Amino acid sequence: MFEILMFGQLFLFFLSLQVASRDVFIITGVMYLIFGIIGKISAVFVSIPYPVLGGALIVMFGMFNGVVLSNLQVVSLTSTRNLAIIGTAILFGLMIPYWLETNPDAIQTGSVFSFTHD
Repeated sequence: MFEILMFGQLFLFFLSLQVASRDVFIITGVMYLIFGIIGKISAVFVSIPYPVLGGALIVMFGMFNGVVLSNLQVVSLTSTRNLAIIGTAILFGLMIPYWLETNPDAIQTGSVFSFTHD
């Protein structure tokens, strides 16, 4: 799952810069490998303040939402079926995290991992 998230962030980053060169992706991948292997270089990125990371996440999720919504331009929003699918997806996407947060013990899976905040 983490690999998919990192690819999404990388994709959105280059989408925002309008870069389409394969060489840029290869160089960036090599840089990621170097950052992961050499601790001193990655320590520079760990020292980035949280407000800066928060601002970058806001821009990244804004770009992600923009890309998702731009995909809807080819969907017929006059179709009742399409509207029901979109509405249900948005409803569950907003409702389920809140419900799980307010009812943490409602679903018992038998897992040893706890998702409740202590």
